[in-house]
Amino acid sequence: MRWEGAGMDLELVGRAPHLQFLAERVTQARTGRLRLVVVHGDPGMGKTTLLRAFLNRLTDAHILVASADRAEQDVPFGVVAQVMAAADEPGVPPGECAAEVGSSILRLVRRLLVDERNTVVLALDDAQWIDVASQQALAFALRRLRSARVLCVLSMSGAPSELTDGLRQLITELAGTLRVTGLDPDELRELAGRISAVPISSWAAQRLHELTGGKVLHARALLEELPPQALDRAADPLPVPAAFGQEVAARLAACPDEVRRLVDAAAVLGLTCRLADAAVVAEVDDPVLALEGAVAAALLTEKTTAVDRLVAFTHPLLRSAVYHRIGPAQRSELHLRAALHIDNARARLWHRILAAVVPDEGLAMEVESAARRLAESGRWRPAADHLLAAARLSPYRVAREQRFTDALDFLLWGGDFTQASSLLTELSDVLDETRDGYLRGRLAMLRGSLPAATAYLGRAWRTVDPQERPTLARAIAEKLALCHYLAADVAAAARWGRHALSLGCAPPGDPTHLRDILITSLSDVGEYEEAARLAAEVPAPDGDPFAATSGPDGAGGEGPGGFLPDGLVGRGVLRLADDDVPAARDAFVQAMAVSNGQEWTVPSGLFALVQLADTEYLLGRWDDAVSHAESAVSLAAAVGQSWLLPACHAAAAIPLSARGRPGARGHIEDAVRLASSAVPHAETAIMRALAWTTHADGDAEAAVAALERYRPVDRTEPAEPRWMRWRPLHAEALAQVGRSLEAAAILRPFERAVRLRARRSDQVTLLRARAAIEVASGHDERAGRTYRAGLRLAAHLPLPFERALIEYAGGAFLARGGPSGAAADLLETARSRFAELGAEPYIVRCDKQLASCGRLSPRHRDGGLDALTPQEIRVARLVAAGQSNAGVARELVLSVKTIEYHLGNIYAKLGLRSRRELATVMPTDLTAPPAGG
Repeated sequence: MRWEGAGMDLELVGRAPHLQFLAERVTQARTGRLRLVVVHGDPGMGKTTLLRAFLNRLTDAHILVASADRAEQDVPFGVVAQVMAAADEPGVPPGECAAEVGSSILRLVRRLLVDERNTVVLALDDAQWIDVASQQALAFALRRLRSARVLCVLSMSGAPSELTDGLRQLITELAGTLRVTGLDPDELRELAGRISAVPISSWAAQRLHELTGGKVLHARALLEELPPQALDRAADPLPVPAAFGQEVAARLAACPDEVRRLVDAAAVLGLTCRLADAAVVAEVDDPVLALEGAVAAALLTEKTTAVDRLVAFTHPLLRSAVYHRIGPAQRSELHLRAALHIDNARARLWHRILAAVVPDEGLAMEVESAARRLAESGRWRPAADHLLAAARLSPYRVAREQRFTDALDFLLWGGDFTQASSLLTELSDVLDETRDGYLRGRLAMLRGSLPAATAYLGRAWRTVDPQERPTLARAIAEKLALCHYLAADVAAAARWGRHALSLGCAPPGDPTHLRDILITSLSDVGEYEEAARLAAEVPAPDGDPFAATSGPDGAGGEGPGGFLPDGLVGRGVLRLADDDVPAARDAFVQAMAVSNGQEWTVPSGLFALVQLADTEYLLGRWDDAVSHAESAVSLAAAVGQSWLLPACHAAAAIPLSARGRPGARGHIEDAVRLASSAVPHAETAIMRALAWTTHADGDAEAAVAALERYRPVDRTEPAEPRWMRWRPLHAEALAQVGRSLEAAAILRPFERAVRLRARRSDQVTLLRARAAIEVASGHDERAGRTYRAGLRLAAHLPLPFERALIEYAGGAFLARGGPSGAAADLLETARSRFAELGAEPYIVRCDKQLASCGRLSPRHRDGGLDALTPQEIRVARLVAAGQSNAGVARELVLSVKTIEYHLGNIYAKLGLRSRRELATVMPTDLTAPPAGG
């Protein structure tokens, strides 16, 4: 039996794990063991659709299906009759007992199982309504099929305790439970995408989830009845499916007038409200009697707390259905009464908004002030809703345009691109060319389309008069500065940043990050004095990060809600440029602490989190780095800041790869798939992460292939080492595969930038790569000098991984000339640093190099190996790797007799008798040749 229809695919969103669970139970049943599964969930969750989809996928099983019905619970053997009919068997003869009918089921199943390749699947839908006689017969048959290739699936809304004793006992003993719950907001967005080509926003999906509880039945009905834009409207609450609304209207119509009035008032006040408030708004004489009627009609419930008596709707859908059946005039009157009588000031204001029917500039100004306060605390969506309401209330075109613009701005700060884009289309006739270009530019930039963003913003700049509209001009110039920075044109970013700064301060509620952009851009172009002056003006939160005040001359400071001080992230970047990495971390921690009071939707806050993760990686705080980077990934995805996602993924990949964790590559793959990965700023982050990931793998050929495959062409990089830190790693890999001329060419731009900036940390990185090229070119003397210079420079840097890398590279270079104490000392120092970091791939490399020098690492100093001399370790390692005595003699430049002498000592110390036994004793990671790099 098969069910068809497009609707089934829609309702299977989020059900892949459930289908997998059922498929596994079929596999278990095929081994000759009866399996029972109870598929349990509330009505409307999609249990029937799930069951049908599962059965449709079975191609090699006999399927027996029945569906119980509440109206037929008293029909004896009604469900068994369906089961028999599914197999073209005659019905149940009148007068048979449960045992006889059960025997008929048993004979049917055994006949279907004659072919040993067959399995029987018995699927019973709405099992809570199976008639008692059928339950008894089924229990009789199933008890005798314990060793049969049978899967029985019972789909039900009630509890197993409602079934008869025999069937309930079998379920308790044998059944697994598969709980079908509502879809989460992300799954609802996927469902909406399958129903309509127009996506819904995360906020709309959250509202839909709150209204429906994720029930597929109701969610699908709403998505099919309403246009996607309707879900984003600020209407409170959302409408309900038409059929459900009609059912609730019929129930209300059957209630007395006072009950209807109380329920209507409660719907206006919210999902839960004080009984006293509902009574006043409803103007009922006996609220308790009215409540009793509402409870009897299953519309309201009573909740008594220690301080008050409350009433609540039994489900959000009920409240919504009641609210939307109230006529506009009555609804306005109820909201007005609510505004006059309830205590909560914010709720009173919102009731006044909903009660208003004509423009009112005084009320619009109050609502705008509330919106600004919400924005200052980072609550973008409520702030936008309030501003949209203020715009609708305003009788003046200029004020209306400004409020609409700011509302869309707030939606974009909150990452609500779908709603912002929809509103922008609707407002195209309301907004002038400047505002339209500004908002379209912002939207394009946040989606990662820099050329479009720059074009829209450029159009807006050409049409704005900075003298008449300085606030808007400042916002346009700031976004142009960010566009140019993301496009790696840091000089243009600095110019636009200066333009914006000259136009004054941002208005309250605007989370500007102009100083961050300007300080960072100035640092990248080498204008350190100007950058340092701007950074010095930024207030640093002392103790409580929300206590800072504005800096001098209008410097960005925190608003009343605790905004991130504009420039604090830039100051951290400037500290990094000074190689003061601990101070940079302090600045980023302060920035993150301030942002944490908001909804993490401010790009500056997320950028601070990414920078913090990168800085912690440099400092060797890798657990913190991974935690903060992966938090940034989750937060950026959740709030729609896709332009920052590649940098977030890259920051997570680097420490994970250094520890040999498989998740690193997944982060890079996710970053590359994003549309914003083509933005130069994102390309730089991905190249750096890809370079480190392949470096950790230790496969130079693969590293070169991966980097050349992804490396962008025709990109102009700023003359700042921070933009090209992938180059030394690429050059190192090229040198290791013998392409030293290409390595030198790849390294050259980085080399010029390092000489220009004279930063010690970058000099160490440069020297390590340059030494690798010298080695590949056969210039060992120059390579030695270069490594020694790198070791001297690294000695006092607070960068443990960078120090370990130069120590390892220097030790490996010395070991090329034969075992030496100096080489082994450097390698042991590097290994100790790698071990503290948990850098497993690099620890393994050190162990191999140490073994070639005749020293054992701590993890190998057991099993008697620590009794061997350095020369014996070198001999044992090569013999265990499969070399003959003559081969070992050639490699170590010794005689064969000397090798035989050492081998005899090795056998004696380790209690061995053969080369084969030695191979089993020596750790496998010591018998392979040392990896490069």
